[in-house]
Amino acid sequence: MAFIQKSHPNLIFFAFTFGFSWLFWGILIIFQVSYSTPFGIIFHSIGGLGPLFGAIFCLFKLESKETRLSFWKRCYQCKGKKWQWLFFSIFFNFLISICVGIIELLFSTNPIGFSNFGSIIILPVQVLFILLFNFLAASMEEPGWRGCALPIIQIKYNSLLSSLILGTFWAIWHFPLYFIPDSYQNTEVIFGSPLFWIFNGYIIFPTIIMTWLNKKTDQSILSAILFHWMINVSGEVFNFGLNFEFVRLSFYVIIAIVLIWKDKMYVPLTRNFNSKSNKIIADK
Repeated sequence: MAFIQKSHPNLIFFAFTFGFSWLFWGILIIFQVSYSTPFGIIFHSIGGLGPLFGAIFCLFKLESKETRLSFWKRCYQCKGKKWQWLFFSIFFNFLISICVGIIELLFSTNPIGFSNFGSIIILPVQVLFILLFNFLAASMEEPGWRGCALPIIQIKYNSLLSSLILGTFWAIWHFPLYFIPDSYQNTEVIFGSPLFWIFNGYIIFPTIIMTWLNKKTDQSILSAILFHWMINVSGEVFNFGLNFEFVRLSFYVIIAIVLIWKDKMYVPLTRNFNSKSNKIIADK
């Protein structure tokens, strides 16, 4: 265990996160408990805390008091003149969805992208619920994925490969949700369907963009929370069919490719710390 703690802290994070989340989600699957029941909602929500608890476990198991304090500051701060990137985090995903909606209006005989927009806007309670629920969901995940796992992975790999590794783990982490009765993944996405591959594309390619954003904001976890939050919110507000979901995904793919090339994310990182220490709070 000491060797794993020193040489492979990423294994500790992923093992704890997957074990914790899949335990609660697995109970719902084994007993076929519907997500729409109180028991289903509670266990589904507790399972979603896996990345957050995984990060906390690693921080207290592996890191110093100073490192833990730095980690929590990154959850609500954006250093120096980096605040403009918080606006980017909030509006980027909405702008993509609006662009796709306009394309759909121009080229589709049956545009449905904005069909949910009016009904949601006129119901303030529903707007508040969508914003609050998705903010809490992003807040439960991002301290783990971007706050803990990404810096650990970047100790050994460049930004592109780190993104692909993290995105793959993030996608696999969701897999039990496809088998929980009445969950979104079970009823809307459906394991193995075309939308399943698009949904996972929405994980992999935004992960590349979020890694780039992580660098721009000096590893601000708050920016990751806001970005993740707005991915989820825009997904609920804009109701695209399969073809235009593919168009929306294409925007993320193109932007990710541009960032990979422009920011040279394929180049090994320059680090200002001793990689043998495997610190969770990694330098750029």
